[in-house]
Amino acid sequence: MKRVICFLACIALLMTGCKQPDHYNYPVLPDTPEPAPLTGTFVSEHGSLTFNGDAKSVIVDIDEVFSQATGVPVGEFEGEYIFFQALPPHGHVDVRYDAGYGFDVFVNDDTYSMDIGYASEDGKTGSVYLGIVEENKIPIMIRLDDKFTTVLFEKK
Repeated sequence: MKRVICFLACIALLMTGCKQPDHYNYPVLPDTPEPAPLTGTFVSEHGSLTFNGDAKSVIVDIDEVFSQATGVPVGEFEGEYIFFQALPPHGHVDVRYDAGYGFDVFVNDDTYSMDIGYASEDGKTGSVYLGIVEENKIPIMIRLDDKFTTVLFEKK
């Protein structure tokens, strides 16, 4: 009987020592200082994104093609933005832009989510990595004609 109790006590100790903490799921961040907020106008063949340097406001001006692919309204409007990483089961978490895998724009009560990334040549897949968004470029991946393509917004 003592052996059974000892065995169960050892199992209990092992289980409590191996338990993952409740905060184990963190966003991946570069091991570098946080970059300055985005500023200026970033232009692509489908429109522009203008950041004023406050790390939250953006003026979006996009065309019909980009709108159909993302759901973002056509034309010019002002909103707020975040860059994020998906962290199941918690949804997604705001991160600095150089760690972003996604880009959300908020206008009134609407949220428009876009994927950050570069499409493969065949348009079947895409890739994203830390540092993909830089102070002078934002690659947004959209789906056109059943293929992924990259819309590169570059700072002017």
